[in-house]
Formats: sequence, structure tokens, C-alpha cells
Amino acid sequence: MLVVLLLPLLAAVAQVPSSPEAPGPLLGTGVYRLVQVGSIQQELKLTPRQLAELEAVPALVRSETYVAAQGQSSGERAKLLLAAMDRRAWDLLTPDQQQRWQQIERQITVRNQGLAAVLHRPPVRAALALTPDQEAQVRAALAAQQQTVRQLFQQRDPNVRGRLDAVREEQDRKLAALFTPAQQQRWQQLIGTPFHAPDLPVRP
Repeated sequence: MLVVLLLPLLAAVAQVPSSPEAPGPLLGTGVYRLVQVGSIQQELKLTPRQLAELEAVPALVRSETYVAAQGQSSGERAKLLLAAMDRRAWDLLTPDQQQRWQQIERQITVRNQGLAAVLHRPPVRAALALTPDQEAQVRAALAAQQQTVRQLFQQRDPNVRGRLDAVREEQDRKLAALFTPAQQQRWQQLIGTPFHAPDLPVRP
């Protein structure tokens, strides 16, 4: 019976999404931005044809979005352009490459923003089958981080990054400790093999 209950959850982990889980340029983690990173290109084993098509993405997207961008503010035009570039780049990847890209993006987000930032995403919550209590803990962790940021900036603390990282690390330990063995196994599937490289958009 347990195996039957877990099958849908395991399928959710293995399923390759038709679009990136968390598209966007935040901290350089948009699809297009990440596939421009040399180490990620090597990890994904991008072919010469894929690399050539990626190089052509900006010009293609500018042409495609020209009409839609008319009348928009500069900020809205930039968002529209980045979203279209991410979509183009995502569609150039094979299903295996998309899955590995998503694993790497989750790892980078955890390092930059903390575990709660990834656990808060609906696809991840569903894949891990977080309980209501666990979801409440995730929301509390995000709220604590936001409160810390406000306090540190109000205090003009010169060590904002160090203090915030300490809060995130403590929250990460608490959240990881909430995982059941099954959730821990599924989490490892969601992030895949640890990936480190000096050219990743990861805060030092």
C-alpha cells in the first residue's frame, strides 16, 4: 500500500516540466543567463548546434517581441524580453538537459537565498508532499529572513551579508531537519548531484 501511495509523488519528482520552475533573471538564474555559463554548458553537454541557436536567441526575441513591447515602459519591455529569451532557451534543451538545468538552478537558489526559497515553490512542495506544519515552517523561515533584512538595513549594519547568511544557514538546518526519510530522498532527486564551479552566479 505504501508503494502505491508513493508512486504519484515519485512520478512528480521524475517529471520534466514543460517550462522552468522559477524563470527570471533574479541573481542571474534565468534560463538564458544560466545556459551562458561555461561550466553549465559543459555539464548539460550542449551541442555545437544548440550553442549556435542560443547565440541567435537575443536577435530573434527582439524581433518577435517588437510589436508586443510597443507602448510598454522600459522595465516592462525588459521583463518581456527576458521572459521570451528564457522560453526560447528552455525549448532548445532536451528533456534530460531541462531536468539537470532545474537541479542546478535549485542548488544555486539554495546557496543564494536559502532552502525556504526553493521549498516555497508549488512544484517542489507538491513533489515533497510537505505537510501543513512543514509549509508553515517554510513561511515562517521566509518571514524571518525578510524581517532580518529590514532590521539590518534600518540599523545600517555594515555586515548585512554575513548576518543574513547566518540566519539563512540556521533556517536551512531547521527546515532540513523536518524532512522525513522519504522526503530527504526525494529532495536529493530534486537537486541531483552537487554542482560547483567558479563561474556560477553564487554569492561568495
